[in-house]
Amino acid sequence: TGASCVYALLGAKQLGWRFLATDADPFAVEIANRNVQKNGMSERIEVVRVPADCMIKVVDVIRSHPEVEFTFCMCNPPFYEYDEYLRNNVLTNVGSGSNCKDRPAPHSATVARSNELAVTGGEVAFVSRLIEDSFVLQNTVKLYTSMVGKKSSLVELRKKLGRCLNVRSTVTTLYQGKTHRWVLAWTFEAQIKLDK
Repeated sequence: TGASCVYALLGAKQLGWRFLATDADPFAVEIANRNVQKNGMSERIEVVRVPADCMIKVVDVIRSHPEVEFTFCMCNPPFYEYDEYLRNNVLTNVGSGSNCKDRPAPHSATVARSNELAVTGGEVAFVSRLIEDSFVLQNTVKLYTSMVGKKSSLVELRKKLGRCLNVRSTVTTLYQGKTHRWVLAWTFEAQIKLDK
């Protein structure tokens, strides 16, 4: 969820939704909880610390809350592998997919802690774990989504999703200045309509 807990706060305040937000960083969890309390959203948002020694297992988080019906799972993973992060210093748009010279540059630099930017195996490993968990959970969560920082990761991730016959997926592109990001969404629910 990150220290700001921004997505959960927006969803709770603007739409009245309830959130279970997770993070492995104890500092981020502490600050996120403060932000939730300052905004009067403690009844709508629960921030949970998950183990940092392994990839987050969504299966475990969801099964620890059997009384909750989950509509969607939203993931904003670390985009980089540790070696890649150190090599490229992340402040460049390496792998952003940007080739738009007519788009303005972003107005801000990357401001994130290293654990928010890099993880063992990079975003493919992180999102692959979420996909594997979704194969176990299936309809327990109606819609799964993840931000993807590098277009090259989409091929491998969609191939993983293709291993399951009853899953449907879609991708959309987000533009901010010269930076492109992608959102991969998938569902096991037949009644949820996804663009091709």
